[in-house]
Amino acid sequence: AEIKVITEDGSKEAVCKVTVESPPIKGISFSEESKTIYVDSETILNLITEPENASLENAVWTSSNEEVAIVTEGIIRAISPGETTITVENEDKSLTASINIKVIEKPQEKLNITIEGYNLNFDSSNYEYLLAIKDEKSLDIEVILNNDKSKYKITGNKNLTNNSTIKITVTAEDNTKKEYKIKITK
Repeated sequence: AEIKVITEDGSKEAVCKVTVESPPIKGISFSEESKTIYVDSETILNLITEPENASLENAVWTSSNEEVAIVTEGIIRAISPGETTITVENEDKSLTASINIKVIEKPQEKLNITIEGYNLNFDSSNYEYLLAIKDEKSLDIEVILNNDKSKYKITGNKNLTNNSTIKITVTAEDNTKKEYKIKITK
């Protein structure tokens, strides 16, 4: 960068060239010793440098088992269940940090929806249902989830008429959503 200074009357000026360099890096480490991630997910590793404002340029990232996970510039992509060690080295290989990675299958969300007085024959792989009801204005719907961190929301279960649609939106722990629709006939 250049810094240019000019007097108020414009009669004199000076230019100074400034080069900002990162301090030399003295150490690298990960914020965790190990990490567990799900198959088909990505995560960014938190690499700590010493000093804190040092820059790790031209780092070499490796995975000890690329069938389990691969790494590119600190981003891990989980491939299949198993374990691997992710290692990063500086350019001259004088500094090294490693982290153990365990890749596991994502647990399947178990879900059941029942409606008092009716047989819905619920199957979590089926997202649309047709339900013939009597005169009810709303239904007693029970949603059972196997994970207490998952949530659900029911909409459209008031003032039911012919062709009304009840929507049950399930949000899993990882924020993925599934929407189940129950079309009402009378």
